[in-house]
This record gives sequence, structure tokens and C-alpha cells, in this order.
Amino acid sequence: MYGLVNRAIQELLCDQFGPDTWEQIKRKAGIDTEVFVRMDLDPDEITYRLVGAASQVLDIPQTDILKKFGSFWTEFTGLAGYGEK
Repeated sequence: MYGLVNRAIQELLCDQFGPDTWEQIKRKAGIDTEVFVRMDLDPDEITYRLVGAASQVLDIPQTDILKKFGSFWTEFTGLAGYGEK
């Protein structure tokens, strides 16, 4: 996945649950990346591990996290300058 996806997951979780919770999720997922670079390709496994860890830490089903992400993604990419102008 492009780093943009993981960066959006990070922003969503930080915005809704705070940066301390994000750090806890990263630790649980075994991710030590500080910054996801938008156009770099990250292994898909990183995204899967982040969503899985978020589900465990927040006690929210993965499907609910992905639904939140879908809604957030539209706004996130629009504000980042992607899409039709």
C-alpha cells in the first residue's frame, strides 16, 4: 500500500483517539515507523497489522474501523489535493 493509506490511518486514529493511543496501537502492531511517506510503497502487512492492533486496543471490530476509515479517506484525500479540481 502507499504510505498515504497508512498516514491516513494514523491521522484518523490520532484525531479520534489521541496520539498516545496511536503509539499504543503502533507498539501492539510491531510498527516502529515514525512517518509514513505518501508515495512510498509499504508492505500491505503493515496496514493489516495496524487495523488489527487498533481493533484490539480500541475493542472495536475491524469492520467498524474500516468503515470509519472509508469515511475519513474521502475527506483526507480531498484536503490533500487529490481528486477532481
